[in-house]
Amino acid sequence: MIEDLKAESFDIINFILSSKLRVDLMYFLYKKDRKIDELASLIDKNPTNISRTLKELFDKGIVEKSGKSYLLTSTGRLMAIVLYSLYNSFIAIDEKEYFWKTHSIKLFTAPILSNISCLECGEIISSDNINFNKAISFYLENIKKSKNFKIMLPIFSSLYLNAFFDALDRNNATMEVILDNNILNFILESEFSVTFNNYVKENKIKLFIVDMKIDMFFTLCDDFFALFLFSDDGYFDESSLFFVENEKCLRVLNETFNQLKKLSQS
Repeated sequence: MIEDLKAESFDIINFILSSKLRVDLMYFLYKKDRKIDELASLIDKNPTNISRTLKELFDKGIVEKSGKSYLLTSTGRLMAIVLYSLYNSFIAIDEKEYFWKTHSIKLFTAPILSNISCLECGEIISSDNINFNKAISFYLENIKKSKNFKIMLPIFSSLYLNAFFDALDRNNATMEVILDNNILNFILESEFSVTFNNYVKENKIKLFIVDMKIDMFFTLCDDFFALFLFSDDGYFDESSLFFVENEKCLRVLNETFNQLKKLSQS
């Protein structure tokens, strides 16, 4: 929605946002058509101020008059929807600000944060003093019941590999993995080597090798997305997990994974 707006639409949005009264009027008129006295009572403003501001919105083609009532035009309704979307996005960013600010997202930034709506779809699962492994346990429980994994793997971990392989067998799942040669070599030199190679031969695992350091643990399944990141000081942080279940966001993230696969050598 937002990316489709023309320059003049952004001018209108700026015009609306420059006045709290304009924003309030947009909100109440989006709900239903209203008369000046009703708007004055709802917003607790003088009817003269309401009338003057409605005239400003009328001149911009945002509201129109029907009898004694005012209503949003088609343009006005579009602006109201955009403003609502922006508000939710800003709230989402603010609520998750600490998570994003304290983690490294260099590789992740371009393909995902370019679509800001992804942020409002998710929640942060954080460990606490009562449950030190809350984020990990939450992640593993979701892995158990999932299939068709799409993973960007930045670490070698027996815990996670066991969970993936169990799901591959139990759920007849498949797995696409983006990883670098360093992590691949760790797997091939580990106790998982034979099982891993068999899965590759059976096409249950498809590999995408990249020649850059991966800075995120990206997991996308049919019904959820999960993200662990590295802290700014370079340590892999399993104490906080970004988690998404919204179907629309999952479709966007699926396209993101397809973009990330293009980084591979194959």
